[in-house]
Amino acid sequence: MAGGALAQALALLVALTLAGPAPAVRAQTPVEPAPPAWAQTLDLGAQAFEAAYLILSRQHLRILPPRDLLQAAVNGLNLFLRDRGMAYIAVTLSGVESRDLPAVREAVARVGMRLGTPALALDAGHAAIEGMIRALEDPFTRLLHPTTGRQVQPAGYGGVGVVLDLTVHPPVVTQVTEGGPAQRAGVRRGDIVMEVDGRSTVGMPPQDVVRRLRGLPGTTVTIRLRRGGHDVVVTLVRELIGVTLTTYRRIETVGYMRLREFEQGAGEEAAAVLAELMRAPLTGVILDLRGNPGGYVEEAVRVASLFLAPGALVTTLVDRRGDRARYPAVPMPVRWSGPVVVLVDRESASAAEMVAGALQDAGAPVVGVRTFGKGTVQVTRRLPGGSVLRLSVARYLTPHGTLVDGMGIQPGIEAEAAGGAIGSDDDRALLAALQLLGARALGMQAAA
Repeated sequence: MAGGALAQALALLVALTLAGPAPAVRAQTPVEPAPPAWAQTLDLGAQAFEAAYLILSRQHLRILPPRDLLQAAVNGLNLFLRDRGMAYIAVTLSGVESRDLPAVREAVARVGMRLGTPALALDAGHAAIEGMIRALEDPFTRLLHPTTGRQVQPAGYGGVGVVLDLTVHPPVVTQVTEGGPAQRAGVRRGDIVMEVDGRSTVGMPPQDVVRRLRGLPGTTVTIRLRRGGHDVVVTLVRELIGVTLTTYRRIETVGYMRLREFEQGAGEEAAAVLAELMRAPLTGVILDLRGNPGGYVEEAVRVASLFLAPGALVTTLVDRRGDRARYPAVPMPVRWSGPVVVLVDRESASAAEMVAGALQDAGAPVVGVRTFGKGTVQVTRRLPGGSVLRLSVARYLTPHGTLVDGMGIQPGIEAEAAGGAIGSDDDRALLAALQLLGARALGMQAAA
């Protein structure tokens, strides 16, 4: 995202704060001895608070005066003390950040020393951070503790159904997916992959081996394997492997794909699903984003790129200073240039609204009900002590410049599934999309 010299300097300051102390410099005069290790651990809450303050005050969408943000941190700290029956701590703020930030940091550090354990000292720092978050009044800015993280399952892809040990050269097959192309061709665990499409894997970067084995469903790849001192050559037809984010099917000559969320790998999986649907002639595609809460901007751009002309604008991000970053469609291994209809509902949010807005501005019909209206983008920053700060840093616009935040995407045709029965015979939104594509397909046939 664009930014001036001041923004770069502040970013460097934040990076240094998160990275820890700078390397030691030889001093010409005596310096005070470092505090004992136990005292350093009791200062962890103060470190986390200071890092969070620098991030929130420099990057969050909402600009609060430093005094207000620091006072909110003091309030949060005193709430923490009150809940434990401890005396409040008084901090007088001057309104000058260079004085007030060290004063509040010292207050958090004193509370940590008073509590006497690293865990409680860190809790005190988190209380000050939560106070600042409340002052920002942003439901999407949160402090995430290590125990609140969740595992993200890898998305599906077009491939042959093997897992490789890439720490050895050449790579070795460690797992063969049941029922996949590799198993049907007789590939076994322990086989050594010597060549992929005639290219030696000796010295090939691991990511290149994976990239050459993967590809669009329906395409072929030839692999030379070493097994027990003998070579075996197999030609495999790639298929969809491990689809986790998308459900899909053909409805006569219409391809239907429903994307659950925009987690990492969503773009690759959606491309593989689209390629699978396109293996037979299509008259249109329905992209169902109902119930999709969003995810990563980059994955939204990749999914939108499956249906947009190369280089077409997907979205524009606007930060707190008004600086703008444009995100155009990116090259994808497959693209559908025919008719597409997008389905949305009240739970379509964030990245789902970004894609729906991009395709709507490009002329694709959107069917359903007005979307959630979350038009902000969040990033994560790790804090000392292991917690993660998730904060809103930008708003996004559709290609035509429409603000989504608080507004949502308004469908051109309003319809929804009766009783939430998505995909059933009572799914009026799906029926409306099929009618749109049927009429358009008939129109094209008549003009041919």
